[in-house]
Parts: sequence; C-alpha cells; structure tokens
Amino acid sequence: MERGTLTVLTNLQRVGGELRLVLPKTRSSERTIPFQPLSVSALRAHQERQA
Repeated sequence: MERGTLTVLTNLQRVGGELRLVLPKTRSSERTIPFQPLSVSALRAHQERQA
C-alpha cells in the first residue's frame, strides 16, 4: 500500500471443490494496478478497524 498499487501474481480458483491459489494462465495476466488516493485512504482505515 505504500506505493499505492496492487500487484496481481496469483488467482483464486476452485479446483476439485477446494479453493487454491494458482498462477495466472498467461504472463500478461500478471499486472500492477494503481489505486486512487481515496482508495488507499479507505483501505488504510479498514486495516485499522480490523486491527
């Protein structure tokens, strides 16, 4: 969150009735998504509430 981005390196899939983290099908599916400053603030506030 310090950089204001989210990096997608795995996907959550149901495999044989279980949820598993798996690698994306293609290299281009791995990506970094920028957050708007308002989103970063909301996520930080949510983290504080959870703690």
